[in-house]
Amino acid sequence: MRISELKRRLAKEHFNPNAYSLDGAPSLSDDRFHLEEDGGVFKIFYVERGKKEQLLGAYEDESDACDAFYDLLRKVDHAKAHMVGFFEDVTRADTAATLLEDHAIDYKRDSIPYGGPNDPRHRLFVFGADVIRAEKLLDDNEPKER
Repeated sequence: MRISELKRRLAKEHFNPNAYSLDGAPSLSDDRFHLEEDGGVFKIFYVERGKKEQLLGAYEDESDACDAFYDLLRKVDHAKAHMVGFFEDVTRADTAATLLEDHAIDYKRDSIPYGGPNDPRHRLFVFGADVIRAEKLLDDNEPKER
């Protein structure tokens, strides 16, 4: 497979485009997997804060590199994770999580210290193609202003 085919495959299978980069320079701020051609060698890196931190593979054949990159992303949970909820109010996060459960959508939930330890935000992530169903479900059930 060529890089152009890999790009289409990753999009079709709903990999999160923020988890990888395939062409051009990697983002200067994001952590992601990166595939690039450098002097006829296809290199796979993990990029952290815009720096190529770890060379994960080097291939002379584009197809071998694309296959290895795809296999790598398939093994990394967050490569297919999509954030569908970011809540200040834990009750709203609970309600959204219940909606996902009621519709048999697998999700991951966490809380992060947003403005400090006493100011948490609650996040919901779904995986792969479930992002389409989850976003529609949550949009359709969002409380309306009166």
